[in-house]
Amino acid sequence: MILIVGLGNPGEEFTNTRHNLGFIVLDDFQKEKEFSSWREKKKLFSQIAEGKIGREKVVLAKPQTFMNNSGRAVRALLDRYKIKPDNLWVIHDELSLPFGELKISEKKGPAGHKGVQSIIEKIKTKDFFRLRIGASTEATKDKTKKEVVLKRFNAAEKILSEKIVKLASQVLVVAVLKGKEKAMNEFN
Repeated sequence: MILIVGLGNPGEEFTNTRHNLGFIVLDDFQKEKEFSSWREKKKLFSQIAEGKIGREKVVLAKPQTFMNNSGRAVRALLDRYKIKPDNLWVIHDELSLPFGELKISEKKGPAGHKGVQSIIEKIKTKDFFRLRIGASTEATKDKTKKEVVLKRFNAAEKILSEKIVKLASQVLVVAVLKGKEKAMNEFN
């Protein structure tokens, strides 16, 4: 079983922002792959959807704890489903990457991402798979981190974000069916 967690913030004011790229990818993936409808699981601090890719059972989760406390939800999910961290995949925005670029990594530190830091602290390891989605543009260079990640997409960025969301879904399918290394070789 694989747990795929998309990081973001709950609430309408965060919809279509860079910080919610993890949620956006999972929403698209859940529909495209015909997973179950999203269900609120208060004890897991998350919305979850379940399905299969090939023969592999997959749980999708969108923590409802707000970004900086994502680890609380991830810890509860790992415990509930008895999943080891090497079967945890986290999708999140990344300010050190240009908007629209994807980077797959594993066993890396948080690089300043508070949601990832929270996960590492709660599960006591950085040995998990990450799909990092670039959030930085020329227009965001002189802005604070908060201004960048909470900014809504403009029209051109919205079009690019839709393409990157589809590509992220492809990465997830390849990683599940053919392995993480194959996904890294094909998409990095």
